[in-house]
Amino acid sequence: MEKYSEEVFTTSLFEEKVAVVCGPAGNKFMLYTANDCLASWVPSAALKLFNWLDSPGLSVKEVISKGRNFLYSEILKPESLRQYISIMDSLAREHMKTYWDASQMVKVYPLTQKYTLSLACKLLLGAKDAHEVERISEFFHLTLQALFSLPINLPGTKYNRALKGLENLKQHFLNIIAEKKNTLLETRESTNSNVLSRMLLDKNVGSISGWVKLDGGKKEELPLFA
Repeated sequence: MEKYSEEVFTTSLFEEKVAVVCGPAGNKFMLYTANDCLASWVPSAALKLFNWLDSPGLSVKEVISKGRNFLYSEILKPESLRQYISIMDSLAREHMKTYWDASQMVKVYPLTQKYTLSLACKLLLGAKDAHEVERISEFFHLTLQALFSLPINLPGTKYNRALKGLENLKQHFLNIIAEKKNTLLETRESTNSNVLSRMLLDKNVGSISGWVKLDGGKKEELPLFA
């Protein structure tokens, strides 16, 4: 930065070349030219971790288009948002009472993560059991630690632990989806407060399936957006 520029400079991040743009001009450039000059990027470790979906016969544009239409027409419509507000408020009150009120010193960041993940499990999956949310949280944090690490798959490394956690997370999600399918078939309910149930019931999104790659080459089918 001292030799060339404090506003624009190149460096390396996780073995990849990176350009850093700073200041108001940099923010303006990012906002107004993002679609023309920039492309999304994730570290190679993250790509390897999440390269576990196959979707034969479907293009990425088709999948994204159907997912976006479903998001705007079903998930973000006023009727759905009204349901979410009561759930968010109830969970926030419970979280504050359990983790904040009785403590003299509060570590905000980990507790905020805990609340956000609990809320996601509730809204997306309909998870009500605290033990189930805790299990998902453990697998999730194991995987998250390796997103910005070197993809070295050796025993004892963060990346190795993340791969094991990811296998457990995938299997857990498959179990949740299978259980949710059976529940919907038995109850025949047409309205649900969680996103997963709505996806499974939606004729456009629920019909989009993919294959989850499990350890050892085994594959399991699931709705792609679930």
